[in-house]
Order: sequence, then C-alpha cells, then structure tokens
Amino acid sequence: MADKAKAEARDIEINADKSKPVIIMLIVLAVLVLVFTPIVTLLVLEAFLPKDSVPAEKVSRGTEITLDTFKFNVAHSQGTRFAQVQVVLELSDADMRKYFQPNDTNNPDGMGNKIKSEVLDILSERTLDGLLLKDSRATLRKEIMTKINVILSERKAKGVVTDVYFPSFLVQ
Repeated sequence: MADKAKAEARDIEINADKSKPVIIMLIVLAVLVLVFTPIVTLLVLEAFLPKDSVPAEKVSRGTEITLDTFKFNVAHSQGTRFAQVQVVLELSDADMRKYFQPNDTNNPDGMGNKIKSEVLDILSERTLDGLLLKDSRATLRKEIMTKINVILSERKAKGVVTDVYFPSFLVQ
C-alpha cells in the first residue's frame, strides 16, 4: 500500500513538471499579445488614414474679431427695457478681417458698417424672452452667423464666420 501511494506521488510530481513549461508558454504568449496589439493597431490605423490630412495640433480654431458693443431697446418693451451686448465673431481665415473694417480708399472690401447695422437689426428685433432664454440665445447666434455669412458670400469672401460669442450680455 505504501508503494502504491509513493507511485501516485511520483506521478503527480511528473505531471506537475510537465505542466510548468505549458504555463510558462501561456504567460509568454499573453505578454506578447498585450505588447503587440497596440503596435499592430497603430500600424493598421496609420495605413487607413489619408496621407494629406493635417495633424490635430496644426488645426487652428480661427481668428476672433470683436464688433462694437451694441446698445438697443428690447422689442415690445415700449422703451422701458434695453440691452447691451458685445458680439465676438470667430472667422475661419485671418485675412477676412478686412471685410469687418469700414469701407474707404485703403480698404474697398470693407463692409464693417453694413455688418454692424445688420447685427443691430437682428438684435433689436428680439423680445425680452428672445434675449434671456438660453435656447433663444443659441438661435440668435445662428441667425447672426448666417446673416453675416450671406453678406460675405455676396462679396465672394474666401472664409466664413464659424461661431458667434457674447462675452458681455446685459438686459435691464
């Protein structure tokens, strides 16, 4: 009986010795998969990306230009409420600044006064709710951007207004 127990113990040791290389190979294989998966993923992504794309750090947000601070009566308030709004435009191209300057002999493309007049018309049409509600402000931004882009397209400008900001917005 003792011989039988010794034989079984020897078989277990032999089986344990045979399973060690298998466990080591599985661990090495798992480490290789963990190391090479990101490398292969990067190589595949690089192969599918267009070669002429601009890296993200080279893409600029554009140039900002500040229009005047507009003071106007709120629509349907019988002159008892007024608002003061500063408008900042984000332009897709810095060369577009010339369109926002007054028209004169040095700058025949200038439309600054026309653009300011159009923005003032859009602002002064707003009621109190049209100025104070968040959704209404988003609509106001889009309307100003669309109107200015229409004016710029008439002059065949090379860029567009990409965003409109209100850094100062006061209603009394």
